[in-house]
Amino acid sequence: GGGGGGMTRSLSSPDVHKDLSSSASASDLDSASVASGSQSPSYKVFVLLLRPSDRIFELIQVLYDPRTATVGDLLDLIPGNATESRLGRQIHVGLLRPNSGGGGDNGGDGSDDLADLTDLNMAASSSSNTSPGRDGLTNNGTAPRSASIHRGEILVAIPD
Repeated sequence: GGGGGGMTRSLSSPDVHKDLSSSASASDLDSASVASGSQSPSYKVFVLLLRPSDRIFELIQVLYDPRTATVGDLLDLIPGNATESRLGRQIHVGLLRPNSGGGGDNGGDGSDDLADLTDLNMAASSSSNTSPGRDGLTNNGTAPRSASIHRGEILVAIPD
């Protein structure tokens, strides 16, 4: 026998086509805001939500302003974007960058990135307001810290 023991899809999974039509309007807004230049730019990232105890998961997209958002801000956007209510209500303590298997474009070995994505006050993207001044330091004299989340990146939300 078999087939019944694996993870099951989120109840929202069969509505993929419906979600695609609503996401098209979100990407249209993203393009319009970048083209007009008057609104704040937005990055779209994908976040995998997991609830192993219930064997459910969902991949959501989150739009955020890379100039101001922190890792905590991205986590705060999860409930409004999750269609599976149990995943939306779940507490998340950080984000995890899946191992890409060989040097991303952030120049590091990735080991620090994993720990850094649990600092909820850290800038989500390097274009955040913690960007260095002309001397290469931030206002408080420290090197800028960023989770270096890039547009289109896929992350995993860490459940509490």
